Amino acid sequence: MIKVIGKENCSACEMTKTILKNKGIEFEYELLTQLEESQRKEYIKKARELGKLSMPLIIKNEQLITLQEVIA
Repeated sequence: MIKVIGKENCSACEMTKTILKNKGIEFEYELLTQLEESQRKEYIKKARELGKLSMPLIIKNEQLITLQEVIA
């Protein structure tokens, strides 16, 4: 299962959700602010390590991936 972590008023987050829905790809969507603090910090740490500084974060098998990897 793919998890998409986004934030409020994020056009890229909305676009990602729309693309996944249109492709028929199942996913869970959560707001970063609604995650437990430890989980939030872990996702932010992973994103920074990969140089990803914008939302949304797309996670599959606990690994951060890109939208292109999902829809390929």
